[in-house]
Amino acid sequence: VYKRQGLVGARITLSEGRLADGKLQELSQKNVESQEQERGRVARQLQSSVMKALNLTNTNMRYIAQHETFDIDTKERFMLAGNALHSAMKEIIHISGELRPEILDKQGLNDAIAILLNEQMHDHPHIEILHKPTQTNERLHPDIEIALYRVVQSALVNINEHSKASKVIIHLTIHKRKVLLSIQDNGIGFNVKKATRKSSNVGIGLMDMRIRCESLGGLFSIFSTSSIGTLIKAEIPKQVVATHPRAEHSATPA
Repeated sequence: VYKRQGLVGARITLSEGRLADGKLQELSQKNVESQEQERGRVARQLQSSVMKALNLTNTNMRYIAQHETFDIDTKERFMLAGNALHSAMKEIIHISGELRPEILDKQGLNDAIAILLNEQMHDHPHIEILHKPTQTNERLHPDIEIALYRVVQSALVNINEHSKASKVIIHLTIHKRKVLLSIQDNGIGFNVKKATRKSSNVGIGLMDMRIRCESLGGLFSIFSTSSIGTLIKAEIPKQVVATHPRAEHSATPA
C-alpha cells in the first residue's frame, strides 16, 4: 500500500501538461498508429523475406550435412555455423513478435500479456510476477489492446533495467465503460518529475505510455517512492468490438 504523501506528489507531477486539446490528442493518436503500422511492416518483412532466406540456407545446410563428408575441423566449423543460424532465426522470430505480437491480434489482450509475462519470467527468473487477468472474454478495440500491451511491455523494460524489484503485480480489469490496468513493483522507485523531463530511456518510455493512453481519451498515472516502489495506472474508455473464446493452449498466467 502506498503512503498518501508520496502518491500526491507523484500525481501532481504527472498531471502537468495533459493532452487536453482535441487536436493534440488526434495528432498523438495518428503518430501512434503510424508507429504501429511501421512496426507491423517491419515484422512482416522479417518474416517474409529475411526468414525465407534463412530457412532456405538452413535447408541447404541440412542437405550438405547429410550428403557430404567433412574432416574434423570443417565439421566443427559447419556445426558452429548451423548453431549461429538457428540462434539468428530464433532472434528474428522474437524481434518480429515484439514488433507486432500476432497473439494479440488473434487471441486478445489477456493471452498476449500472459505470454509476454511468461517470456519475462524465463529471462528474469529473479523477479516474481503475479498476474491478475480480467475474467471477461470481451475483445476490445484494437487501438486499446495494443496501447495497453505496449504499456505493459514498456513497464517491464523499465523494471528490468532500473527498478531492482523482486516482485511485480499486474492487474487488468474490464468494466462496463472503462478498462483499468495497474502495474506495481517493489523496487527502489525514482523521481517521476526528473525522469519525465529528461531524454532518458525511462522518460521516453513513460512519455510513450502516457501518449498512448491519453490519445485514446484515457488517463495515465504513475506513483513512485524510494521506500515502496512504483505503481503505474492506465484507465481507458472501453469500446467492445467482439467476443472470443479463450484459447485452450494459451499461456498459463503467472
